[in-house]
Amino acid sequence: MALFQVFFMEGLQRTSAFATNLLQGTEPLFALLLLRILARARVSPRQWWGVLVSLLGALFFFLEGSAGDAHLAFGPGDLLNLSAAFVFALYGLVSGPLFERYPGHTVMAITMLAGTIPLVAWAWTGLRAVDWIGLGPTVWAGVVFSSVVPLYLGFWIWNWAVAKKGLDHASLYIFVDIVLSGCFAYAFLGERFGPLRLMGAVVIVTGVYLARSGEV
Repeated sequence: MALFQVFFMEGLQRTSAFATNLLQGTEPLFALLLLRILARARVSPRQWWGVLVSLLGALFFFLEGSAGDAHLAFGPGDLLNLSAAFVFALYGLVSGPLFERYPGHTVMAITMLAGTIPLVAWAWTGLRAVDWIGLGPTVWAGVVFSSVVPLYLGFWIWNWAVAKKGLDHASLYIFVDIVLSGCFAYAFLGERFGPLRLMGAVVIVTGVYLARSGEV
């Protein structure tokens, strides 16, 4: 948990949002590789092809909104993002069996506590520089919402899905997150889709369907 947050935030600071989102989409590939290497599950050829097709769709989806910043030069930030994707896949592999043995809220409480302690040490200088008293209610509401809904609830649902359906199945929906984010941006931020994003969304869904139909 701690390593994923550090790699992701440090990577995002050192590269473009386009590269960050695209490289986060490699998590399903790492998940299948870990399952294959550790012999935790049999990975079918259709699953491999489905993940690769969805990754291609992610490239189309982000390429349109990159505003000329869509470079594929591999730098330190990209390496950090790639490391974050690997760590997240590893997290799913490790946490899945725990959710099968213990209640979900127990695992999440221990996971969050164990991950927060090193994160506080990592961010200590920045935390001390924040004017906490001067933060308005809107900022505090955003902090509470982002802590409870996407972080705690989101990770709980992720781990529950990994425990119930397996890491190979759950990882596929990383790509659906890309499509849903685009829909929310369309509805709430006024973003409009062009042909590349629409094509990317179709390719992503096709890849997820292809991979799911190849499960054994």
